[in-house]
Amino acid sequence: MPACACCTAFQEELKGPIFDLSEQSPSKDDTPQDKTSTRHLDIKRTFSPSPRLPCIGAKIFLMAWTIALLIQSIRKSTHKSFWLAYLTHWSFVFASAYFIASVSSAIYLARRPPSNPGVLEGGVGVLVKSTWILFAISLPTEILVAILFWTLQFDGNADYVSIMLHAGIVGLLFIDGIILSRIPLRMKQLLPNLLFCFFYLLWTVIHAFSGLGNPYKDDGSRDDDAIYNTIAWKNDPATAGLVCAGVFFVGYPVVFSFCRMVSRLPPRRLCDEEDRKFEAGGTAEKEETLVNDEEAPAQAPQAVAY
Repeated sequence: MPACACCTAFQEELKGPIFDLSEQSPSKDDTPQDKTSTRHLDIKRTFSPSPRLPCIGAKIFLMAWTIALLIQSIRKSTHKSFWLAYLTHWSFVFASAYFIASVSSAIYLARRPPSNPGVLEGGVGVLVKSTWILFAISLPTEILVAILFWTLQFDGNADYVSIMLHAGIVGLLFIDGIILSRIPLRMKQLLPNLLFCFFYLLWTVIHAFSGLGNPYKDDGSRDDDAIYNTIAWKNDPATAGLVCAGVFFVGYPVVFSFCRMVSRLPPRRLCDEEDRKFEAGGTAEKEETLVNDEEAPAQAPQAVAY
């Protein structure tokens, strides 16, 4: 796509809704007035890709793998009541929810394909939006979790479950969302990521000053009751504030922008040319009717004259 077309597409994406189905593509018309044309994402072929049986089977396998990892992580945790205190586990819960929604969307759209594949409406719209936003949050968050873990938290020891939770899950999300479904990310979907980050950082502050404590300090595994050594609000608020600010203002925007770029590399699955009447909400049919109505009076006088 030419540079000007890329800029136009990016501007249109920023103006559009958070679940914008429109895609800007180079126009066949080379006139200066129309350098790009707008087509809509085909939600049926995107969230329930073909060949359906192998794709749905692969999605079920990835979902089962993720849920098995989730169960293993909880079971191996020394203090299960504290398991959900960590960002790793928050993000993994979201990733697990995405895989469940992905399988549900694929099966539902295969059994009940929408008559209008270029519009999000009704129960299909709710299901697709849920799947889309869970993927938009899970992939960037899991990449950020991997970066933070291997640079700040890794102590030289990591087993299979730890490696999968801090790296392997990124590959599973990439296979399902980018390779199988080719789900595009929109820049406006950065907002839910920032909200997710804000609520977790708020949780770290609440935990630090609420007196909830850390069971790993009680059993002698840690020296303080902070969730993470680098986010110890009571003992080292300056470092904690710096890390949180860096994650919120730099980490998430940069990682999300990278994920958006990668998500746009595979070709989009767009509505066919004959489905454009659905994309325009019936506008094409109205225009055709109007043209026919305008031609009818022009033909009538000829018939009378004859």
